Amino acid sequence: MNEEVELKVCKGCDAPLPYKPRVKSYFKKDENICDDCLRYEEGKSKAKR
Repeated sequence: MNEEVELKVCKGCDAPLPYKPRVKSYFKKDENICDDCLRYEEGKSKAKR
């Protein structure tokens, strides 16, 4: 089972990350920003409180 992986560049960190297939995607929460950047931003905003 050899699936082709499509890459997409994150607008937050400029890293080329898997986008398709959906199972391997780093873009499940947002179409343009990877899940890791979103998690990082959430942590930063909580720390400021």
